[in-house]
Amino acid sequence: MSTEVIKSLQEAVQMSSTDAVAEAIHKLSTDAQAALIKQVNLELKKKYETSFYSFFVKAFTVLNPKTCFIDNWHYRYICDELQKVAEDNISCKDRKHNLVINVPPRSSKSTILLCLSAWIWIHAPEKKFLCCSYSPTLANDHTALCLKLITSGWYQSNWSNNFTMLSEVSRHISNDHGGYRTTCSPGSALATGLGADFILDDDPESANQVYSDKFMKRSIKFFNETLSTRFNDSKKGVFIVVQQRLHVDDTTGEILKNQKDLYKHICLPAILSDNVCPKSLSRYYRDKKLHAGRMNDIDLQQLKLKLRSQYDGQYLQLPTIRGGNFFKESWINYFTKEQLPPLKHVIISADTANTSTDTSCNVSIQVWAKALNSERYYLLHDETDRYSQAETLSRLINLKRNFYTSATLVIEAAASGFHMIEELKNTKDNKNTGYSVHAFSPAKYGGKEQRAESVGILWETGCIYLPDSQRIKTDYVPEVCSFPAGLKDRVDCMSQALLYFTREIPKIGGGFV
Repeated sequence: MSTEVIKSLQEAVQMSSTDAVAEAIHKLSTDAQAALIKQVNLELKKKYETSFYSFFVKAFTVLNPKTCFIDNWHYRYICDELQKVAEDNISCKDRKHNLVINVPPRSSKSTILLCLSAWIWIHAPEKKFLCCSYSPTLANDHTALCLKLITSGWYQSNWSNNFTMLSEVSRHISNDHGGYRTTCSPGSALATGLGADFILDDDPESANQVYSDKFMKRSIKFFNETLSTRFNDSKKGVFIVVQQRLHVDDTTGEILKNQKDLYKHICLPAILSDNVCPKSLSRYYRDKKLHAGRMNDIDLQQLKLKLRSQYDGQYLQLPTIRGGNFFKESWINYFTKEQLPPLKHVIISADTANTSTDTSCNVSIQVWAKALNSERYYLLHDETDRYSQAETLSRLINLKRNFYTSATLVIEAAASGFHMIEELKNTKDNKNTGYSVHAFSPAKYGGKEQRAESVGILWETGCIYLPDSQRIKTDYVPEVCSFPAGLKDRVDCMSQALLYFTREIPKIGGGFV
């Protein structure tokens, strides 16, 4: 190949002129063209091997040949962070940190993770991957796509000599160097002795399952007690969690509360906010969007209307919704003791545990009152914690006997509430008579969300007043305003109290006492 031709090719490439490049190549002989193509392919191969981001961009087009890839800065950033922890593991260095990454749906997070396995095997085919997702079917689909990439013409033409595939079943693929990629989901049984160098936890919870306390407990238990014990080398193994936020107590929530020092947190909401982490990434947002090329204001507004309470978690990465769809913080009025008006009626509302022996669920006890001359409702007292049946009964009696002697007890007539109602009726008050208890049947007003929506109008129209205290603002308000993404005990108890005032009392006899 002549010096002149090489020079003209270099100039054409520098000018980014495809016509000039084509003209320069056309001047080459057939052998020279073949040599050039070989050289270009070698350069590209080296680029894919040294840059996981470049590998991912090419792999995306291999897996999605009919989809137009719209690049964005967050792809490079996430890929570079994954490459750093991968290279440390490949080099047998101790882990600097694990990764927890929060991004909106359709951000190619699953494609990036499945590509990571294929890229690492280029350098270290002996590496083992344990890949988890909330659904076994979804986890198997990701492994199938990883296999599709590895067996593609592009991958095989470059790295077929690095390893040979052995097992190619949907949930488990392996190679002749001892490496494998196997799948699991919360609650599934893992084979004894099955270890990993990388644990990839991709969407550990789903939007439909986070409202199930049973599933959430199982998911977090699986994360803490099963997955975390499966590293081949506890100092070098890497845990990578990638998910959209769905619940304040999801896997990311568990990490940020109890394991923050072990993880680097990357949070990329769809819209620029203080929630971006690391903060320095805020400068890459264009038009205040994470990916303006794929999602504009109209798209996001339509998603907000469709997803309602789930939108803030999935797209803003804020499962604790400040100003959510059911109860907005801006609707709340606060009062001091000096501002409390004359009251017409006081009730002690209790949302009890699931069973008489259940100490794993929160019990919420709240004292509410209605103003004498207005449609205003005041929260006078809140205590929400894990109480046994005996503790709950003792606290209710203490409130009734020593603080709110004229209050009506309103107890949920469900689960352990039935037993609580009978115990209270048999408890003697100061006049040696049993306590008057109103059995509240929540099923009459629908599910938790329907009951909350029924009393939401009282919040929206400014009828709700909460104590002006730091504890209420840091504990009570965030839980209520995160509904239904967060805990539900306080909302259930509050809804019960307000429904009693607005629906039950008129049926009982009309007047307040």
